[in-house]
Amino acid sequence: MKVGRHDLTRSPCRTSRVPDSPDRRTVGNARDLLMTPAVIAFGFFSLAVVLESAVWATCLHRLRSRHPDQWQHAEQPLLWQDRTLISARRTMVYFQDQTYLSSLDEAGQRFCNRHRTMMLGVYWLTVMTGAALVVTLAVSVWGSG
Repeated sequence: MKVGRHDLTRSPCRTSRVPDSPDRRTVGNARDLLMTPAVIAFGFFSLAVVLESAVWATCLHRLRSRHPDQWQHAEQPLLWQDRTLISARRTMVYFQDQTYLSSLDEAGQRFCNRHRTMMLGVYWLTVMTGAALVVTLAVSVWGSG
């Protein structure tokens, strides 16, 4: 069909396929990179570290403020002076071995007993996700070569 000088049966636009632009490939590669097992494992490990830090800081702060005798029994002032250093391993052993039961502070013992499962759970979650990250990195590095 013609209207004036223009033929409406022919499209003025070419329909040939335009190759993907470099920007499009970069976005696809970035998305693929974000979904690699190593990045996912790192994300889980990071979340576990943040969760562990929040739980431990909250619990130890409450232990120090509400049960100072238990805090002394746990020897935490030697480990956490002015919030500079905390030994997660030593604190974990204190909770895991239930050393807190040998103190004379019954309220402190109950506090530690109530928080024991949560404290040990986040500690071991961090250890497990850290191990998974190391294994994932090892497999991805050695597997790609």
